[in-house]
Amino acid sequence: MSLRLPADRPVRRVLLWAAAGAPPEVGEGAAADVDAVLPVRLEDGRVPDPADPEDLLAAQRAHRALARALTLHGNRTGDDPELRVVGGEDPALAADLGFRLGGRRVEGCTPEAGAGPLPSDPAAALAWGHARAARPGDLAIDTPAGPLVLRGSDVRRSAEVASAREALEAARAAPGLEEALAALDAVPAVGTFPREAAFLRAERLRAAGRAGEAAQVLQAVARAHADDVMALVRACRELLALRRAQAALDVAVHATRVDPAAPVAWLARADVEAFLLRHRDAMASLEAAARLRPADAEPWVRLARRALAAKDAELALDHACAGLAHGDEARLLALRAEAASRLAHPEAVPWALAALAADAEAWGAVAGWLAGVGAVDEARRVLDGRSGPLASALSAHLHLWAGDLDAACAEPVPRGWRDHGLVVGAVAVLQGRPTEALDPLTAALEARDGSPLAEPDVLLTWRSEARRALGEPALARQDAAAAMSGGDGYSPSAHLARALAVLAAAHPDDHVDPYAWQAIAAQAVPLVGPVEDGPAGTVRARLEAVLPLLGGNRSRTWTVARDGRLERQPLPPHVRTLGRLAQLRLRTRPVDEVVAWHDTLVARFPDEAVARTYAGETLLWLGRLDAAEARFDEAIALRHATTWAWIGKGACHLLRGGLDEAQAIWAQGVVAADFTGPTLRVYRGEAAWRAGDLAAATADLDTALADKPHRLSAWVLRALVAADAGQGEPAVVVSRTLAKVCPGLWRDAVTHARVGPDDPRKDEAVLRAVLALCRGNRSSSVVTYVVGDALRFAAWGRFLAADQVFGRG
Repeated sequence: MSLRLPADRPVRRVLLWAAAGAPPEVGEGAAADVDAVLPVRLEDGRVPDPADPEDLLAAQRAHRALARALTLHGNRTGDDPELRVVGGEDPALAADLGFRLGGRRVEGCTPEAGAGPLPSDPAAALAWGHARAARPGDLAIDTPAGPLVLRGSDVRRSAEVASAREALEAARAAPGLEEALAALDAVPAVGTFPREAAFLRAERLRAAGRAGEAAQVLQAVARAHADDVMALVRACRELLALRRAQAALDVAVHATRVDPAAPVAWLARADVEAFLLRHRDAMASLEAAARLRPADAEPWVRLARRALAAKDAELALDHACAGLAHGDEARLLALRAEAASRLAHPEAVPWALAALAADAEAWGAVAGWLAGVGAVDEARRVLDGRSGPLASALSAHLHLWAGDLDAACAEPVPRGWRDHGLVVGAVAVLQGRPTEALDPLTAALEARDGSPLAEPDVLLTWRSEARRALGEPALARQDAAAAMSGGDGYSPSAHLARALAVLAAAHPDDHVDPYAWQAIAAQAVPLVGPVEDGPAGTVRARLEAVLPLLGGNRSRTWTVARDGRLERQPLPPHVRTLGRLAQLRLRTRPVDEVVAWHDTLVARFPDEAVARTYAGETLLWLGRLDAAEARFDEAIALRHATTWAWIGKGACHLLRGGLDEAQAIWAQGVVAADFTGPTLRVYRGEAAWRAGDLAAATADLDTALADKPHRLSAWVLRALVAADAGQGEPAVVVSRTLAKVCPGLWRDAVTHARVGPDDPRKDEAVLRAVLALCRGNRSSSVVTYVVGDALRFAAWGRFLAADQVFGRG
């Protein structure tokens, strides 16, 4: 039999007519859901006879071959296509044809006697099945890429097939593991049954908590079916579910070599690479899948999502638009709109409305995107007539922005939502009750539910204002700094809060270094006019005059009420944010492109020392010490009190082994910038450890961990200090936690350390290797490391408690 697959779209659903005569007339309801209709025929053109075991087996082989062909050539997501089997006069035949060897039994269906033609409702007329790849049968398929000829295997006796089927069913139904394994041992070697039995064995072992044995079974399946792409993909996915990432990656890489033209193999490989935080590798695999099937939306969707997650909205927009060039797809329309809103793109509003037209359920996200670019009236129209928690939350924000506090409080936002704490806290601040604002704002930062407008940087900005009003400028500055670095883009609200906190910490009659407030003052000129240098109290008062104009808006988009309407106040991006986003592009762009982007920022902001510190820090992460130090020297020459330039310059000497020189540079920097923060303490603690001064190292690293407990390098260094002091347990704890949390980095460190599994100091050696691979990176938020020429990433969080690991009470 022959089937021509459509070239303009993926084939996902096929109706098989397992009966004599022509296929049925499929009603309108079914036709919209079916890509192709064909009868099941044998090689000689006959309809299979259900009473003939040989005919039945031949039809089953054809069915499996069709599943494999559609999966390889018509598949959208890497999941299997759906085959619907209609049994005509004999439902038993349809049930046999619809049976998938590797999973759930799919029953066929037939119109009831006397019911007339096949019903047009697919749910009433058709049986659904999920087909997985199997050994090729006797089938010729015409694909958009050319003819695909699949040859069959030997015909087996139906009794053997029945026995194998019964054994698999018994294994699935077995209440205990041992009973299931015994049933699987009894599965005869018929066709693809042994492979399906192996997958089921792995599934039962995993469910019983025997992950190691399950992984061994899956690796054996991959070896036994090393030329079957779909078997390899399935083994890869199940190994990844077991968190055997390296084994999964080995299988996925092999699958892409077996059939480089199979998109599903590249998608599976991308999944593993993403799990290992090999961001660029994952992007490259997705790009390969997109090149193979450019009309398929799935690779473009994944590419755009990964770029957005890495805060590279420009690249996300490029991928979304590339996918949409082949046809509208609701997910791509939404991703295009989200990326455009982050970029304040000129087409952000029409694209958001286009996403809403394609998916009416996306109204909440669309309203958030519209508000985020200052299209407040359009956002209100989207919310008009809506009800429920999300509509209430978004409406509360818009009331708050307009300064209508009563209306904001009247919206029934659920108490467990971030938006509730934000509105309550913001209103308390605006009404002069800052003490009452702290608890709801802090609780909101921990809440899981919330609207797109209740982002952490907005909450932190409000809490900064509350703490400043309470006379706590140091804590206010801390919150504002976190808000500036934690968002997806530049937040002028957070920047303003930070400048006001710095000014509040000074005596009103003292002068504050204009560098701390001039950049935000320049952006406030359209609202309050020029802000001249002068006493801290005077400058602060001028900048505080911006706040009443903003109403209750502390988002990244400033809006001002004019003539009863909220209008967007456009602002240029800040160099700090651009520098940070440039660093984050390491996840999505080639290294040399990121370095060149930093060079562009330096040229664009020739008088900004911070443009050079971000460029230098990136070069430090890459281990390009001479180029990094040159950037730090340039920053110091522009502004002597540039904190990170001194930190980075000292770090360059530390990594070259110049411990005394590094300490002298840092001491000079502390005087010049009048600042000692957790990043400096990590580098300084490392220098003290390498010099053998364990007491000084412990003091600095303990403080660094207390300030930033999510900094991986501080944990590694503190554990190594403990090991040199004769306390080996912390290194074991940190190393084994690293193995679970960052399996990619841990395995690469093991390889770099060249230690055997029985080495008594294996964990200490692994942690030393982590420092070597990370080169100059001691960041608390972006952990990079280098293996050969490849830049890789790791992620760390609050997984351990310092008091428990290091025994301090």
